[in-house]
Amino acid sequence: MPNLPLPFDSNEIEITDVVSTAQAVRLEARSCTRAARCPDCQQLSCSIHSHYSRQPRDLAYFGQPVRLALTVPRFRCLNSNCPRRTFAERFPKVLPFYAHCTTRFRTTLRAVAFEAGAEAGARLLAQVGIVTSGDTLLRVIRQTSLREPAEPRVVGIDDWAWKKGLRYGTLIVDLERHAPIALLPDRQVETVKQWLVQHPSVAIVSRDRSQEYAQAITSGAPQALEVADRWHLLKNLTDVLYKVLERYATQLRQLLVRPTPAILAPERDKVEGSAAQQEIRQQRHMTRQARFQHVHQLHQLGWQNKAIARHLGICPRTVQRYLAKETLPRLHRQRHSNLDTHKPYLVQRWNEGCHNARQLGDEIRLQGYMGGMTSVRAYVARLRRTHTALASSVAASLPQNRLTRPLTPRRAAFLLLNSSADNEDNDPTAFLSQLYARIPQLQPTVTLFRDFATLVREQCASAFDEWLRAVQGSECVALRHFAQGLQRDAAAVRAALEFEWSNGQTEGQVNRLKLLKRQMYGRAKFDLLRLRVLHTP
Repeated sequence: MPNLPLPFDSNEIEITDVVSTAQAVRLEARSCTRAARCPDCQQLSCSIHSHYSRQPRDLAYFGQPVRLALTVPRFRCLNSNCPRRTFAERFPKVLPFYAHCTTRFRTTLRAVAFEAGAEAGARLLAQVGIVTSGDTLLRVIRQTSLREPAEPRVVGIDDWAWKKGLRYGTLIVDLERHAPIALLPDRQVETVKQWLVQHPSVAIVSRDRSQEYAQAITSGAPQALEVADRWHLLKNLTDVLYKVLERYATQLRQLLVRPTPAILAPERDKVEGSAAQQEIRQQRHMTRQARFQHVHQLHQLGWQNKAIARHLGICPRTVQRYLAKETLPRLHRQRHSNLDTHKPYLVQRWNEGCHNARQLGDEIRLQGYMGGMTSVRAYVARLRRTHTALASSVAASLPQNRLTRPLTPRRAAFLLLNSSADNEDNDPTAFLSQLYARIPQLQPTVTLFRDFATLVREQCASAFDEWLRAVQGSECVALRHFAQGLQRDAAAVRAALEFEWSNGQTEGQVNRLKLLKRQMYGRAKFDLLRLRVLHTP
């Protein structure tokens, strides 16, 4: 049998035979070399002592497991001063020494283990003919060495929860390379400080408003510039405004803008419908006309009624009815109901606020209605649908439709801080006018809150000091306390208003960490979690 090339790149091994069974594929292979170097003294030897067989696992072939039956020569070491007498030939690119699987097989296991986890990875590999266990994939993860990351210059620091509210760790991300570089088991000042001391190249650190991280950065990396996260600044501002507005919860509920109740017009007798409805009816009539003609054509060809019904997918009675007529009967006929004379009264009572079908039916029975309650319920249901559509159109025409729900302090804070002056749809001008008219003492306070939100979004560092001076004269105690906290962290806040760095990347990596932690269930010990979070393909 001619030599077959291996599916992997190697000029040291050749396949001599392929044995395929229903359970597996066996590749008979041998070494192509006639000489090898001793691993200790590196002297070349061509004296073969013996041969032995290695049977490592390889990637599956069309869903069948593959075994590589490799005949390996053992050479004599010709150096009399070398302590090794014999040595086996090694294939570092294809098959590591003492390995039970090929390099590419282990690479596949490693990739699946890091991406899918242990048990899920084992189930995924079984679909392609690679049978392994979750424990094996965990060992593959633990045996993987992480690459040493380059010295970071700009990093983001944030905490992550082992168990929310009880135990937290720390994640450090290289913001320039968009990759996590360290996972710490806790968020204590000393732990973060030691890591920063070991990495003196750090020049910029983005963080939230945590005082523990601020203290660790100050003591562990005094040369670094601290940058407060802008999202956390706005979040803290929203929380303070919410506490302020909670005192005026009753007045805020009175600012509710309700749409005018929708009034239904009396139904006209036998209205044909809109142009769109007429067009739909015309299309349906043309379809029925084509089916009617097709039934007659098949009948003239000698088809039986049941065969025509099966062929066209219609009822046999419909075929009989079509064949009994020379022209297509009209489907939409004018029908009269005992309820027609009472419909104006039902519309009138609906507009007066009576929406109960049973009560309306009892009232028209006293007026001489002889029909059943099914017709009354169907007509009331149609009134309800029409009323809902009309109410929606009326509400959509209102300029302040988003204020039609009860206004809570939380929602009011969101509206005040997330409005845009250049967007008429997002600027609750009418709401502000009503708010200031009902609670005039809130106008200077709300103005200061909105000014700070604007300077954070537009990163106006030059306006920060002026805003602090304006807050000092405010009567709002909560706002003054918020400003005092900003003053204690003034350098980081100014850096946030001046530089582009923020903790957005770090928050995204924390979200990825949560996903990995939940994938691993109870087996997510710190060493495994650290390897999966910091691993880079």
